Amino acid sequence: MNDRYRLMLSLAVPAVAGLAYLAASGAPAHYLAINGGGLLLALGWIAFGRVPDSEIAKHVLQAVLLALFALPLFTGPDIEGVRRWLPLGPMSLHAGMLLIPLLVCLCVRDLRYGPWVLGAGLGIALLQPDAASATALALVAAALSWMHRKPLFAAIAALGLAACIIAFGAGDLPPEPLVEHVFADAWAVQPLIALALAAAVFTALVLLLTARTVPHEERVAMAAAMIGFTAMSLIGNYPTPILGYGAAPILGFGLALGAVPRDYRHSTED
Repeated sequence: MNDRYRLMLSLAVPAVAGLAYLAASGAPAHYLAINGGGLLLALGWIAFGRVPDSEIAKHVLQAVLLALFALPLFTGPDIEGVRRWLPLGPMSLHAGMLLIPLLVCLCVRDLRYGPWVLGAGLGIALLQPDAASATALALVAAALSWMHRKPLFAAIAALGLAACIIAFGAGDLPPEPLVEHVFADAWAVQPLIALALAAAVFTALVLLLTARTVPHEERVAMAAAMIGFTAMSLIGNYPTPILGYGAAPILGFGLALGAVPRDYRHSTED
């Protein structure tokens, strides 16, 4: 299989499964339009997008992503003291799910600044507070510690675990139907639906982890982030990424997948 299409499928499989679930659950039409529109934008970016190759540009992009991640702390919206959404007209995007996938891809080879960028991200997640983002960043740091054998990444992972525990207790909000608890709600209706959704996520991870056009570090980092977000959606009132209503994770992982250097991608295609 052409690996560019493999990258698209790693996002499209769970996103289409999520759209089918939303439609079968009687979701409002604009839920389907927002998720479907986000998927089309993300696939277009994967096919044609690119990020600058220079190290300076990547460091600037890291700073921009961190600033955007912190923006909700100053602008809101504020819901019971929780500020983890970027306002975008009539809707809001979950900042962590939108920005973290690309952010971690920019950190995986940056052994000088990468740990500090992840640490800054964890600090922001703790202030929002957002245990899902903290978990995703902590798992990425743990994966990078294992791959690079760098104690600083291990220390960031340990701090991330503490941040996750603190944020989990401080940032619990009532669940939103079709956004959180997608697996539990699907299981209550028909266990086979929940198993099909889980299979879609598993398939996406397999496609990602076996995509030769994505360097090993980026593959593992994106998979770790996805696992972190998904795990927290299973145990807390956090959005179920890609499957549930919300364009942020679809756009976020699309941005990360499209950030693979174009020349690298072309050089390894079948």
